Amino acid sequence: MEALDEPKVAKVLTENVQAEVTVRKEILSYHEEELKRAQTIQISVDLVLAAKRQLGFLRTIDSITSLHRGPAVLHAIQRLV
Repeated sequence: MEALDEPKVAKVLTENVQAEVTVRKEILSYHEEELKRAQTIQISVDLVLAAKRQLGFLRTIDSITSLHRGPAVLHAIQRLV
């Protein structure tokens, strides 16, 4: 069995750690840029109100039991596919 060349091993480990640090910095920079871009998005819709309306609609649909079986379900599945 060959003896380990400790200086070479240390060098390789150091290079690997430096490469990982570089990649992590690049990832962090990317996420920071994405966050900055996301913070500039302007939404002109009241999302809370829209969500409440959507929930109301879904409750209404859920309360109509004839939509739970039969042709209505088959048509809904076909629309999804």
